[in-house]
Amino acid sequence: NEAKWQDAIALGHAARRSGRREEALTHYRAALALAPDQAETNGVCGSVLDLAEVARSGRAPSSRHLA
Repeated sequence: NEAKWQDAIALGHAARRSGRREEALTHYRAALALAPDQAETNGVCGSVLDLAEVARSGRAPSSRHLA
C-alpha cells in the first residue's frame, strides 16, 4: 500500500502543477483513502479542499495551488 500511496501523491502533485485540477483531486482522494494517517496525506487534504473550491468557483488557482 505504501507504493500505491506514493504513486497517488506523485500523480496528484504532477497533475496539480500541470493545471489539471480534477485529476489532482482524484489522485489526492485516492491517497487519503490509502493512508489517512500519513503526514503528507494530511497536508494534501488542505490542497484537496482548496482545489475543490477553485474548481467549483471557476477562478484561476493562486500560486500556492501550483507549488
